[in-house]
Amino acid sequence: MSGLKIDPAHLGCIYNVGCCHYFTGKYANAEKWFSLAIKADPSHLDSYIGKTVSCIKLGRYEDAIETIVVVYRWQEWTSTSYTQEQMYFIYALCAKITQKFELAFELYSKLREGIRLSMNRKVANKTCSLLLVPLEKSRTNFLNRIHDFLEVINLLN
Repeated sequence: MSGLKIDPAHLGCIYNVGCCHYFTGKYANAEKWFSLAIKADPSHLDSYIGKTVSCIKLGRYEDAIETIVVVYRWQEWTSTSYTQEQMYFIYALCAKITQKFELAFELYSKLREGIRLSMNRKVANKTCSLLLVPLEKSRTNFLNRIHDFLEVINLLN
């Protein structure tokens, strides 16, 4: 926090405070700090991602969609935390849980194509089958599906 005393608009410090709150389970505080990081630098992709996943943890799926739309339209992927495929998947799940089924279908289609192009066939088939499993209405099952997908991605890295 001493870095913020020297420069209250320092992106790195603001973003890192958001990450600290997120990883300690203080998602409301994390979302506020990620929002401040976005104001400090609207081109910092990871701040949008941090805000998105914080909103998901808070059960604020509409807010997550509003934030992730910016990430979805990003021209050049510069995130060091998440892959584009992971963000498409999270966006699709948010769309599905908020009953935006046409958007969810569009995102799943793009995601399946991206997976087929970027991963080996066995993992692509496993991941695509995960996408086809109907999404439960409960928040716990929603978060479990995100976790399952991220686990598959981590196995590849």
